Amino acid sequence: MDAAGTAGPLDLDIHIGLSTSDLPRCAEVEYVDPHWPARALDGHGQLWTRALGNPVGLLDRAVLNGAGWRTAELPAVNGHATARGLAALYAALLAADDRLLPAGLRAEALAPQAVGVDRLLAEETVWTLGFGRDGGFVGMGGIGGSSAGMDLDRGYAMAYVTRRLADHDRSNACYDALEACL
Repeated sequence: MDAAGTAGPLDLDIHIGLSTSDLPRCAEVEYVDPHWPARALDGHGQLWTRALGNPVGLLDRAVLNGAGWRTAELPAVNGHATARGLAALYAALLAADDRLLPAGLRAEALAPQAVGVDRLLAEETVWTLGFGRDGGFVGMGGIGGSSAGMDLDRGYAMAYVTRRLADHDRSNACYDALEACL
């Protein structure tokens, strides 16, 4: 979300489609181990494999690190952000900052919109307008282990961003450590 996008009024370092001037700031992604792409696809079913294979080579580092991918505007799969920017976005949602979303739109955006078994994830899921919801926790995880969200009940926002693609063990450990402190 560049300056003209949703993050603009809050000056958040969040982008969907990087500008060419921001390309040098973007970290090169790497795999935690060379077998990670195959493991990311394994065991989740045909729909998952098809989704992560569209476009072809989606998990290939040459694609992910390429200017064509990074400048493309594909909101569901190629957001580029700092952890500070994502945490601030969720903090603004948590604080009901009207510069981000007016109160009525915020309430609608965070309310459950679809409830049931998600065929892609193959599990019971609650979707809001753009976020997953589990009780009072609202957020989103990404393929590769990054995640961000907020806890409406406990009053915190957090983000974990990595360039080393893996599962969510590291981000989950961060959330667990934070919750242990609360």
